[in-house]
Formats: sequence, C-alpha cells, structure tokens
Amino acid sequence: MLSICFLTFLFFTFGDTNTWSDLDIPIEHATYFFTSNPSIHAQCLADEARCPYYEQAKNLPPFDVACWGYEPNCKNNASLVQCSGDSHGWTTSKEKQILEFWKTADFGYIAEKRNELREFCSSSLECVDHLRFCRAKNIYIDFRHTETSKHTDRYREDILKPGDIGGHCKLNRDDLIKNGDHKSPLQSWFSELQVFTEINGTNSFNCDITITKPTIIIKLDSGYNMYHHFCDFINLYVTQHMNNMFSKDIQIILWDTSKNDYWSFFSTTWTAFTSNRLIHIKEFEGKRVCFQNVAFSFLARMFY
Repeated sequence: MLSICFLTFLFFTFGDTNTWSDLDIPIEHATYFFTSNPSIHAQCLADEARCPYYEQAKNLPPFDVACWGYEPNCKNNASLVQCSGDSHGWTTSKEKQILEFWKTADFGYIAEKRNELREFCSSSLECVDHLRFCRAKNIYIDFRHTETSKHTDRYREDILKPGDIGGHCKLNRDDLIKNGDHKSPLQSWFSELQVFTEINGTNSFNCDITITKPTIIIKLDSGYNMYHHFCDFINLYVTQHMNNMFSKDIQIILWDTSKNDYWSFFSTTWTAFTSNRLIHIKEFEGKRVCFQNVAFSFLARMFY
C-alpha cells in the first residue's frame, strides 16, 4: 500500500561501477521496477557480478503480473486489496469499497493521476489537474526577487513575479489559469506557475546556476509532527511512481519562502530518497537557476 512503502526517485543511468548503489529499493520490489525499466533490466543481466538484483532480473515474471497495478495491461491491481468487515459507511457494496480504496489510497491513485497529465507548455511543462503535481524540462527560476533572507513566513505565495519562471515552449496560458481553483500553499503549485513565461528568440535567459541532476521541489508541512511530516514523505513516494524513476542520486529542494533552517525529528527519512544534501531555496537568493529536469512534488494537504 502507498501508506507503508518508501523508495527513491528519478532518472537512472549507468556510467560507472558505483551507480548500482543509487538504486536502493527492497528486493521484493525489484521485479516491479525491472518490468517498467527493460533497459535497466538488461543492464542488470549483463552485470551479474555487481547488480544486487541479479536473481530477480534473471527470474522476472510475466510483465502483466510483475507490476504495481497502474501500468497498462497490468493484472495486478485492485484484486490484491483486502478490506475486512462491512462496506457500510464506505459504499453500497464490497466491490465498490475495494475499488474506492484502490483509487484513493493505493496504486490506482497513480493510474488516475497519470491519466490527468497534460502539457501546459509544449516540451517543457506538464501537470495533473489543479497543478497538484508538475514536471518540466529545461526551465529557469529567477530568485533575484524572492527576499527569503527578510521573511519568516514559510508559505508566501507571491515570491515569483511575471517572468521569474519559464521555458522555451508554447504556453497554453488559458488552460493553466483554469487550473488555479485549488490555489493554496500545500494544495497546488498554481501560485508559483501562474506567472510561467514563454521564452522565444527575443527574450532569452542566462543562468547563474544550472542544476543537471534530476530534481524534486517540495513544500513541507510541519517537520515537528510525525503525522504531518510523513504526509510529505508519502507524497514524495507518490511522485517517484508518477515518474517511474528510482535513483538516490537526485537533488531535493525545499520550497520554503522564509529564512529559517529546516529541522525535524524525522530528518533521517530523507536518506531513503536521496544521497545528496537538501537544498533550501534561500541558497538561491539573488541568482537565476536553470533546471534540466525537475518535478514539483505532490503536496501534503491536497483536497481529497
């Protein structure tokens, strides 16, 4: 189930002998991973001495069984859900209860969100409904006006001005604006993306910093409370599955609009997702940053 699993995320490539260590997943999940990543499956079979998942790669079940349930043609879906007791109070039947659980609290949620994905700026930006999750390639964010060093408010919604975020693409602004109905700091990315700017040959952009590692940007709930903070981690896990990418060599950036440092009783949990240190956006203040590949994570207080 989504609520009890934690892995790691994003673009996975092999260029040296150490990269297998970046793929840190439970052994029992390896077959699911290989089914969705046939090229990495082939690399593992060819690297018997170093691949820690070689036995799973060698004995891979049929693709329609070794799957999470959200993949096309996967048979391994809501039939695995076991809901004991009466369905009364949930739905009108046991079958509907199981389906409802699958769609809202299990991997059926991933299937629905993948179906929602659509482009808002061709080749550069795509999001699900209400901008609850987005991913982009080759975009920039201008942090020269954010003034994080002057504020203690973690959830300011006006730090980006028109032109402070954008990319080389054809922007569908009308569709973007229509998805602003869930505008709130921990419910969508509309506040940040509503000023997304289409760059063309007449308005180029120069970067002070270029981040080439796959990147996840996330807004955090309370780090002092286990319930609230694990909402962050679970939605980060959902973000991994949205992208079908499981490497710990990624960059995680905390979208905290204050000058405060991050601290949590549960900070060791980040090591399940990344082998790199967390970056606070205050480190970018005064700079223009370009991202080759970035995801804006699902958030902790989205509407149910």
